Amino acid sequence: MFRLLVSLWIFSVATLWATVEEAGKRKTTLQAEQVHGDTENLYASGHILLVYKETKFMADFAHYDKINSRLIIHGSVRITNPDGSKIETKKIVLDVERDSVVFEKFFYMDSRKTWLSSTKAVKAKDCYRLSQAMFSTCAVNNPDWYLGFSKAEYNAKTKYIKLRDIKFYVGDTPIFYFPYLAFSTSKERSSGLLMPRFGYSGKEGLLYEQPIYWAINPSMDLELNPQIRTARGVGLYSTFRFADSKYSAGSIRMGYFVDTEKYSTEYNLENSSHYGLEGIYKSSNILGKNIPDGYLDALYLNLLLFNDIDYINLQKSKLSHLSDSHLKESRFNYMLHNQNHYLGLNAKYFRDAKKDSNQETLQELPSLRWHKYNSSFGLEAFSYSMDMKLNNLTRKRGTTSKQLDMDILTSYELSFLDNYLKVELSEGLHLFRGDFEGIVAGKDYYSSAVSTHKIRLYSDLIKPYSSGIHTVEWALGLEKQHYFGDGLKEYGDLENATKKDFFSNEPFDESIILSIGQYWHNNDLSLDLRQRVSQTYYPQKDKKWGSLRHELDLNYGNWSIKNLFEYSFEHKAFSEVSHGLIYNSGPLYADIEYFWRKDLELGAVITNEFALGAKYQYSNEVKLFGNVTYDLEHKRSKKWSSGIRYDKGCWSVEFGYSHDTKPILEKDGGGSISSNSFLVKLSLVPFGESEIGR
Repeated sequence: MFRLLVSLWIFSVATLWATVEEAGKRKTTLQAEQVHGDTENLYASGHILLVYKETKFMADFAHYDKINSRLIIHGSVRITNPDGSKIETKKIVLDVERDSVVFEKFFYMDSRKTWLSSTKAVKAKDCYRLSQAMFSTCAVNNPDWYLGFSKAEYNAKTKYIKLRDIKFYVGDTPIFYFPYLAFSTSKERSSGLLMPRFGYSGKEGLLYEQPIYWAINPSMDLELNPQIRTARGVGLYSTFRFADSKYSAGSIRMGYFVDTEKYSTEYNLENSSHYGLEGIYKSSNILGKNIPDGYLDALYLNLLLFNDIDYINLQKSKLSHLSDSHLKESRFNYMLHNQNHYLGLNAKYFRDAKKDSNQETLQELPSLRWHKYNSSFGLEAFSYSMDMKLNNLTRKRGTTSKQLDMDILTSYELSFLDNYLKVELSEGLHLFRGDFEGIVAGKDYYSSAVSTHKIRLYSDLIKPYSSGIHTVEWALGLEKQHYFGDGLKEYGDLENATKKDFFSNEPFDESIILSIGQYWHNNDLSLDLRQRVSQTYYPQKDKKWGSLRHELDLNYGNWSIKNLFEYSFEHKAFSEVSHGLIYNSGPLYADIEYFWRKDLELGAVITNEFALGAKYQYSNEVKLFGNVTYDLEHKRSKKWSSGIRYDKGCWSVEFGYSHDTKPILEKDGGGSISSNSFLVKLSLVPFGESEIGR
């Protein structure tokens, strides 16, 4: 940001210089109370206004020496630039012959109130110099902090600035002193040290991490992050980022951390060293000119390999593809498509962070998919589509499967009663073949051919009122399936473990699906209601009723209510319930949420927790915040934090205290470690934010 400030100041001087240099070439407007002169001199005085393009110069006096090509402007000189920045100075001397500009008592402020003052500022050819300068983003009078330096030199050709005798002041008290500082003002990236990271933990000791940045060239860079935790060990992470074409970019990260023997033994860790490899790559034109005419292609790749979860825990920031789930995913996706066809090659590799062995984790390596988009048979209402998928579901230990999955769908749409009632008739054919290896009992294959006959009635009803608009959507669908051969019997012969691993839905013969939704929007947007209910009924099954699902989202004034539940008629119990209540009045934001999920087949509660969060803007400067997540099933808090932030605009400080539980890999399998942290964040605008944690 300081580089930007210097660049803006240089732009202002350059604009002023161009004004004088081109005054005789381009139209420049000059207004003054008095203007007089002769063949050698030109004088102006009294409320001088010089306008060049969109830059305005105001002063009390001006003298232009035509013989020596020198312009002197003095007496409360003010310059307003098009970008909103302003310059105030006592006197400006512009010497065209010597290519120099001299400011006396120079003051610069940009549109964001960032200011720079100097007793003297000089521009000579490509070199700019400041003397006895001050810089801050706080109020000009009695700033809370400012940066002072005795000299500054800037070379416009090399775009490099040098500062000498730099002092950082809080109020009038000097806090830090730097004898010399140099950096580039170029917009191009440059190598150097980044902001360090400090911290302290009762378990891990002092933390120090010093990022080192190397700008290799305009299309790639490398960041090294060595770190030391005095009571735990040392490590190094490195991130290589690149853009190999205008269509593609990626990043690769590697890391290695070694624990001390004492730490590894105390916390019963499975591994005393933690290492891994990550990568992300995206391309929207991977084949380039080799792609067939009319087609587009794209590639997405993320990779995550590690020996245990601490490889991720020890990073300051994670790559964007990582989730909070213990099941970490690597993925390869390639697609080639046009308006009619889609071809996709996909692969997924999962790493279960709770297990020391990944041999039983099911992987999708790879799957191949072809899809034929909806196409018309000649009549607009009559269409068809096709979908085929080849899957290879594998793992080192346990049942594996190779599968062929194919769907052919034809549909015909009709409308009645002036489009108030719409009817969709469809016929689908589903072909499946799955071969299993490594099963303990039961059949080692399953094949089926199923035709699905479907009729769907639906409508969208919209009615405007004086206060808003009400919309009702409803759909009633009847599906009937016919199995060719012994498809249902063969499915029943499969062992339950095989069904659970490889089939997400149980086959059915006939179903009726009803869904109803309504929406209400006030004209003044004070009320917004969205509600949807869906229910499935199986006439020929012993378990006739599927789960009832209800969703509600209501916003009224400062209040928001969210509700979702699924009810199983078979078990006469809820399988999922969540509630949310939000209040947002501006200074106060508060929300409370409750989540509950249960596996009704196993009778095990999966999630039972509530989360509470609040933020309160006590004044323009002070904000309070806090949140907590509590596990009702195990009667313990999973995570909580609280803090206060004081923001003066030009600087801010935040104090926070939090509790967190992170997963670790112990010798007997999964585990976790809890820690309390105290964090201080100090931000100086425009330098950025630094933090110290404990």
